[in-house]
Amino acid sequence: MPKYKTKSRKLEADKVNKLATDELDALISDIPAVVFRVAIGRPDLPSAITDDVERTLGYSKAEITDLEQWWFDHIHPNDVKLALKEFESWEQHEFNNVLRREYRFQHKKGHFLWVEDHIRRHSSSKQNVQFYVGIMTVIEKEVKARSHVNHLADVIPGVFFQMRFNNDRTVDFPYVSHQVNDLLGLSESQLKNDSLQLMQRVHPDDIRPLWRTLSESAKTLSPIICEFRIIDNEQLKWVSMRASAEQDSNSSVQWYGIFTDATMRKEIEEKVRQANKDLQLAQRVGRVGHWKASLETGELFWSDMIYELLGLAKSSTKPSVDLFNSLVHPDDIATIRASEEKAKETGVHHVQHRMKHAKGHYIWVEEQAEMQSDGVTLIGAVRDISEQKALELKLREMVATDEMTGLYNRRFFSEEVEKSLLHASRHKEPLSLLMLDIDHFKTVNDNYGHPAGDSVIKAISDTLQHETRSGDSVSRIGGEEFAIMLPKTPFEDAFRVAEKLRANIEQQSIKISTDTEIAVTITIGVAAAVNGDTWTKLLSRADKALYRGKGSGRNKVSD
Repeated sequence: MPKYKTKSRKLEADKVNKLATDELDALISDIPAVVFRVAIGRPDLPSAITDDVERTLGYSKAEITDLEQWWFDHIHPNDVKLALKEFESWEQHEFNNVLRREYRFQHKKGHFLWVEDHIRRHSSSKQNVQFYVGIMTVIEKEVKARSHVNHLADVIPGVFFQMRFNNDRTVDFPYVSHQVNDLLGLSESQLKNDSLQLMQRVHPDDIRPLWRTLSESAKTLSPIICEFRIIDNEQLKWVSMRASAEQDSNSSVQWYGIFTDATMRKEIEEKVRQANKDLQLAQRVGRVGHWKASLETGELFWSDMIYELLGLAKSSTKPSVDLFNSLVHPDDIATIRASEEKAKETGVHHVQHRMKHAKGHYIWVEEQAEMQSDGVTLIGAVRDISEQKALELKLREMVATDEMTGLYNRRFFSEEVEKSLLHASRHKEPLSLLMLDIDHFKTVNDNYGHPAGDSVIKAISDTLQHETRSGDSVSRIGGEEFAIMLPKTPFEDAFRVAEKLRANIEQQSIKISTDTEIAVTITIGVAAAVNGDTWTKLLSRADKALYRGKGSGRNKVSD
């Protein structure tokens, strides 16, 4: 090539370089991101990158002599193929709009960070060159937050969703977690591509009420709390829907919420309603005892049914207020006395309490009575409500427990800890809290699948329940995290309990399939309650102890 042409090309390149630098510096000097400009495939043409590259990724501008090659040298090897494929797809669509990609990029210190770039092709009329202008932003926090949401979606019994109510009154689902197929009988893609398929599954009687609920929430941005039925493969399911609403910049309303299977709860509620109906029928046909009591003399009359309800022999039992008091559960005496005193003012005595059966167990009864004109005589009826109470207890347990493990859930456990802290403070008793985390649990899911992860969680739960005392409370706080409350246990004893649990689980083989067993370890943080403690404060100390243990190598007990 003639020297004058080479020199001319160099002068042209220098001119282009100065123009590019001046323009870029003027526009983007204050943008808190890595902004760049490059002519891809033309290393002879100048490229530019902002000073923020040093703050964000550790590289000085001076050491980046070939921007395109620098990118290839430091993108994560596993992400190159996808990033290039996305660029090629953008190129095939004639560079329409902005190219957006996510990938991992190597910091100068050697570790990789998740970044997001946005690139637009730019034609410079002054330079007659096709440049690519972009912004690179570190999105580590966003990726971790997204990972946490996906992890929650894997372990929480329900379907997370993002639902949009468009201006044309159509509904679509930009996001839905993968459990949707189990609950609604629709795949993620089916629901995302055609939300009408969900409405086609809704029970005909529930379609209008559901639309009214959606319309009202869209109008007022009020939360949605509703239940509806769906028909999936000729099976009827109850679905509970809870969601919060917000309006975006396009005036469309979006909800973020969760669908859960309410079928079992509805069946239990129906059983409770039926039990109440049966009890009312029993009262109508005489299966209710009646009584008359004098609060002044202590005299008491019982009908024959009361003897039967309590398993007492009429021939050898003489009713009296004292006998009644002796049969009432000690924890319920105060409730009965309060109702009797209230009856002197209102004329009505209505109370539910436990009474001791002749065989030694307690039954639940409901008493309703009216105070007579003398102010000391009560006449009323009593009925056995043990079955109803058992169903109510089962409902409470469903609300209070984790579906997979049967352990207390976080909300119920936190309430129990608050109550126990008050009790411990009042009686000056020690109390300790253990926070447990399964080490490298994500690796189990990644290597063996989520069913294997579920097997590990269940096995750990069984061990924790088996190895703790009846008065201790065990909870699955979330995911692979557990907590144990140890009443009347000082720190030193709690530490020994934690070490024993850690050692037992370390030695345990967990069967995850017919021919595969694995071993896992746990890390435990220990904290003892102090005066003025709350659930939040105690949990925070135990949680910090846990992460100190994890930071020092895992499979440890830490304070």
